[in-house]
Amino acid sequence: MARVETIVVGGGIAAGTPFTANQFTIVQTTDPAAIADGNIRQDTSTPPKVYVGEASIAVHATVLGGATATANIGASIVIGEGASLIPPSSLVGAESVIIGPGASGTTGAAGTGGNNIIIGRAASIQSGSNAVVMGSGAAVTGAGGVGNSSVIIGPLATQTAGAGAVVIGASANVGNNQCVCIGGNSSATASSCTVVGNTATTTGANNVVIGFGAASTHANVILIGQGTTSFQTNLCMIGIGAGFNTLVLGKAVNVAAGGQAVLIRLTNGSGANNAAGALTLQAGLSTGNAASARVELATGVIGASSSTVQTARTGVAAAYSATALDTDLMVFDVDNGVLERVSVGAADSGGVGFKLLRIPN
Repeated sequence: MARVETIVVGGGIAAGTPFTANQFTIVQTTDPAAIADGNIRQDTSTPPKVYVGEASIAVHATVLGGATATANIGASIVIGEGASLIPPSSLVGAESVIIGPGASGTTGAAGTGGNNIIIGRAASIQSGSNAVVMGSGAAVTGAGGVGNSSVIIGPLATQTAGAGAVVIGASANVGNNQCVCIGGNSSATASSCTVVGNTATTTGANNVVIGFGAASTHANVILIGQGTTSFQTNLCMIGIGAGFNTLVLGKAVNVAAGGQAVLIRLTNGSGANNAAGALTLQAGLSTGNAASARVELATGVIGASSSTVQTARTGVAAAYSATALDTDLMVFDVDNGVLERVSVGAADSGGVGFKLLRIPN
């Protein structure tokens, strides 16, 4: 590499004036063509433009290292071999920062695409404003302000429609308004969604999808857990691919002094004489002639004075029966120490018009 042996400071250098070998020149000139590769130059326009290297420049901009900017793009900064801010008309890409080889600013209609930060090899934005696009190949595509006020971070991360998005992760993609998409290869193509997790996806609107590989194709869905998958609209599903068998609510520990009371309820009614919704607890449904699963309510069994946690005992269960006079109710018989099926007595066994409820002796 040639070393710099001479620094020349001055102005008024005419076009075609050669420079001595190994010379670094800082000049003011009306003719950028007079300046060879490897020099810094400032022209005499008002306000002046600053050139570094083989740069081509527009009004008010700072362009460094083989970058190109044209038209009136405002106080922008363009840095990198092949980086460009070349809009088709004035005031496109105003006051933007473009950094990276092949990075490019807006190419939309006049008056669009200002105040962007574009960083990364071949990172780009087509028409959006007030956006941040960072990462090799990260891109916001689409006319009409796609990407307005969005943040796109990650190699090959993209936004193809909508505005107000947050996209973080390699090859993550948002294709609609007001979405948050975090995770490699994650995707949200409907509006108002939050997607978190590698390969997590949603094509339905108003969804929250969290977990590796979680996926929703329905609207108004909350999915939490690895591999959870929607099967209907208006759904909330929590689980993991391998399944879990314990759900703990309350304090964020297994045991705690004082415990924690928890109320589980539905939304209350509102307005005059408005009925609220019913709450249904349902066990998983078996198939064919397999045994029916039951719903159990358990409480702790009181023991001797100690710090030992009590054991749980099922006190009431809802359990299917097809036997005549049986009910679906089972209760714990303290005398016998087991759950007993509640059945009904003969007609009028509890008085005229009533049947007794009974359990075995």
